[in-house]
Amino acid sequence: MMQGFGVPFFVVLPDNTFTDAVALHPRLSGAGVDTSPHPSGRPWLVGRWDERELLTVTVGTTRVALIGCFAAKADELRGDVGRIRQLSDTELITRKYPGSYHVAIAIGDRMRIQGTASGLRRVCHAEFDGIPVVADQADVLADLTRAELRVPTLAVRLLQPSFPLSERPLWSGVTPVEPGDCVEVAGNGRTVRVRRWWTPPPASRGMAESAAAVRAALASAVSVRTKLNGHVSTELSGGFDSTSVTFLAARNDVPLTACTALVSDSTVDDNVWASRAVAHLPCVRHEVIPANEIPLCYAGMNAAGDLLDEPSAMVVFRERALGIVARMAERGARHHLTGHGGDHLFTGSPAHWHTLARTKPLRAFRELRAFRISRSWPLSRTVRAVLRNQTFPEAFAAVDLTRGRPLDMFEPRLGWNTDLHLPGWLTADAEEMIAGEIGELAARVAPLASSRGTHAELSAIRSGTRDIRALARMSRGLGVETHAPFFDDQVIDAALGAAPEDRATAWRYKPLLAVAMRDIVPGPILDRTTKADGTVDAVRGLRHHQAELAEMWEDSQLGRLGLVDPGRLRSVCARIDPLASSDLGLSGALACETWLRARRHEMARPRSER
Repeated sequence: MMQGFGVPFFVVLPDNTFTDAVALHPRLSGAGVDTSPHPSGRPWLVGRWDERELLTVTVGTTRVALIGCFAAKADELRGDVGRIRQLSDTELITRKYPGSYHVAIAIGDRMRIQGTASGLRRVCHAEFDGIPVVADQADVLADLTRAELRVPTLAVRLLQPSFPLSERPLWSGVTPVEPGDCVEVAGNGRTVRVRRWWTPPPASRGMAESAAAVRAALASAVSVRTKLNGHVSTELSGGFDSTSVTFLAARNDVPLTACTALVSDSTVDDNVWASRAVAHLPCVRHEVIPANEIPLCYAGMNAAGDLLDEPSAMVVFRERALGIVARMAERGARHHLTGHGGDHLFTGSPAHWHTLARTKPLRAFRELRAFRISRSWPLSRTVRAVLRNQTFPEAFAAVDLTRGRPLDMFEPRLGWNTDLHLPGWLTADAEEMIAGEIGELAARVAPLASSRGTHAELSAIRSGTRDIRALARMSRGLGVETHAPFFDDQVIDAALGAAPEDRATAWRYKPLLAVAMRDIVPGPILDRTTKADGTVDAVRGLRHHQAELAEMWEDSQLGRLGLVDPGRLRSVCARIDPLASSDLGLSGALACETWLRARRHEMARPRSER
């Protein structure tokens, strides 16, 4: 796998403040590191990127850079840059060009850097040799500034938390910028200000208008990827989301391979639906990978891990996911499209009906009854959940930190979703750190949206983009770019602009996406009522690899930090119930343990090679 030396990154430097410390730092001057200058000629962007991932245009004293995957061409972008008068004019670009990319603007001695509203492309900032610097990856700034790891944040990450705990900084002095915020640097490169540039659209459009918007945005997002150089593949699991992406990609008249990885669970019918889909796509090559030819979940956990910018539970699925990507690479694919994000955008949070119960009580009654029956929510608990009117700060401050408390699968999901589950293998020190992080946030925490449902969806989107960002970084080592078109900002705007009652329903599976894909995906496929559950294969992998998992805790980095009890973790791995339906909190521990090991391996290398 591509480690350290080949990992793409960029650092943005203010004009007039370039120093020898910056110029000579091995991370910014090593082999393979490129530079894009300010209009003055001094370094502006420094980092490692593929030439297709960077487009810069200068008009007068204004310079704009797009970094990532975009549809813009230099001549057209130059016309847009000519209309920019202030840093906030980034909307002239982001609303026009589909894709997923960072935008950097420099006007004189001022500059602005923003990622995506989804969180797929992040921004963070720190001070290096007295200079404010901005980057897309926190670990790069940590390396530049020799920042210390914040162990309390790592303790929190063991729990795989949702917002706001998921946003806590991992490094002292390195500040992550929340999705939807941007960084502006002014005052001759000495003043840093974080500004909000994106808020969720009003959720008010009707079904027909919303479906048309989703259809156009998703079609454009997929088209951007098919127009990149190289063969394209899609992950055709048979599910609704990957099928939609595959049909849209097939409309672009490019060589396309659709990959279906079979599972060992005989009750899963995804492969049947994938075959039905391909029958309507005669020009698409269908690659089927038998279940015995692809690794199980939890495979390779003891192997050298990828150098990720943060711990990710995707390491649990690493070998399986990369097995698919590797097969596509063998078939010539350079860009692999997934359906990640469809669940986050189109399933619809039941929590919307807590709000709608106040304005549309009769419809809310019918919807909540359907949710209650389909999800086995007890009636009395459902009624209490509807009547409960906690604010987000109140719910966050009341988080139950009882260690070892089991997951409650029958709790109605109508609240702010602030639950935390502390596994029994946490140490008392870790528990104290987690409580301290919650206490520090409690006095100033605010939800991502005023509506519980929209808050839940935005929190889920952030979690989903963290996963796909990790997967994309892993797959680059195989020479393949992994893309998730559903997470493009324009697609998110189109989906979230729909009235929640058209999306959050127990009566129809992903109704907005179904209407949007009508006449693109065949009707019988859109009318599918089953949904695969990967639990059986996940438990099978857990059982198959339990000896290797137990061995991981013999010399645990988390144990050395005093965050976990290695003995209890070994015991958990050694006595996994073959009928278990969860991984007993192991994913968070494995994410953090493998991340620490990869960083330790990286730190052992000479700085000039990182």
